[in-house]
Amino acid sequence: MTGPAWTVRWAAPELLRGDVPGLASDIWALGWVSWEAVTGNFPFDEDSNVLAIVRITKGDLPTVENDDQLKQIKTLCSMMRECWKLDTSKRPTAAKVQQTISFMDQAAPSRPEGNNLSGTRSSALLFALGWIQRRNTMFPEAREYFEQSLKVAQSVGDEEGKAWALKAIGDTWHLQGEYSKAEEWYTQARDTYSQIGSELGFAQSVKGLGDVSYMRNEDSKAEELYTQALNIYSKIGDQLGFAQSVDSLGDVYCIRGDHSEAEELYIQARNISSQIGNQLGFAQSVKNLGNVYRMRKEYSKAEESYIQARDLSSRIGDDLGFAQSVNHLGDVYFIQKEYSRVEESYMQARDICSRIGDQHGFARSLEGMGHVHSEQGEYARAEESYLEARRIYHRIGNMYSMAKLSWDLGYLHVEQAQYDETVRLFREASAIYAGMGLEQDVEDCNDVIEEILLLTA
Repeated sequence: MTGPAWTVRWAAPELLRGDVPGLASDIWALGWVSWEAVTGNFPFDEDSNVLAIVRITKGDLPTVENDDQLKQIKTLCSMMRECWKLDTSKRPTAAKVQQTISFMDQAAPSRPEGNNLSGTRSSALLFALGWIQRRNTMFPEAREYFEQSLKVAQSVGDEEGKAWALKAIGDTWHLQGEYSKAEEWYTQARDTYSQIGSELGFAQSVKGLGDVSYMRNEDSKAEELYTQALNIYSKIGDQLGFAQSVDSLGDVYCIRGDHSEAEELYIQARNISSQIGNQLGFAQSVKNLGNVYRMRKEYSKAEESYIQARDLSSRIGDDLGFAQSVNHLGDVYFIQKEYSRVEESYMQARDICSRIGDQHGFARSLEGMGHVHSEQGEYARAEESYLEARRIYHRIGNMYSMAKLSWDLGYLHVEQAQYDETVRLFREASAIYAGMGLEQDVEDCNDVIEEILLLTA
């Protein structure tokens, strides 16, 4: 750092033009303080003072996205760019900067007792390293750090650190689509938080269990868990958790077809996220609003929402949110029969999901590609995509999506007049739906089977 002395290299353009220093110029300087703290480089270190002044007044600033030390912390990069806006009215306020920083990665707030200071610090450090890996969508690496953190916490009797690690391990399994494993870890975390009297941690674990139920299409159970978490967040005044639970309740209403209620909940969650400066939550709610518009066949509004969510996810470094938004854009383009854009979207999402280890997203991209191939009469390629996606859904325990793919494969064989295989696949789908208690889906499968049998009698 340059130390307590002020440097012209921190000076905002308006100061160089003779304006009086103020909050806006301080915010500009804060961007450079952040730059120095992370990179260890003096601003414009290769330029003279005169050349530095010329570059500042012209807005010729370093490109933070190309800096190896900064590209892994995109939320901070985004904040720095906002601080360096030439238009002073467009720079963030001090409160906005504080909000943004509050959502950046940080270690678990462990407060050790007795002589275990070194051990709990090690646990918190390992947790922080895992969180950074998770934030960069390196889920297996993140889980390894969290498991190490758990072992250290257990060895020194740090129950709070133990609970944090249990919940985080559950998160990594959930993000990779391993729902049974996620449920196991969330349950352990919930029970540990209950024992130590942490309402916040308890609510977070219940919310995680709700996510697992939602992904299994157990919507009534998911609604119950989300509502339980929401009520706790409301009681303790946690707006972040409250907004996340409201957004998740919107998901439940969306899959039930109650789009008006879902839209209302998504807008509420989006507005709260905006107020507290949670860009990740804001992007999630915008994406979910896109889902509502797509289901209402308001495709222009859906595309607009998905693009907004995609661009925001890119700016803050959320690869998972980016891939989800791109996948949904593929859905819109498929409905509009823009097949070149469909294929491009699904392939982009597939590659990102493969890189970050998101098995559910990877399978969903393959499923989308299968639809494209089927629509274009490329049945062999469609079957290949469907079968690979179905194998993944089976492995991660997503039985509803597996049944849906058996249905899609059944229709694929109808197109090829392979009726025996069609009947087998619809019976397979029917059995899965029956096991899940989805009577209407079972009836739909049986109706198709009956039609096929009459056709071939």
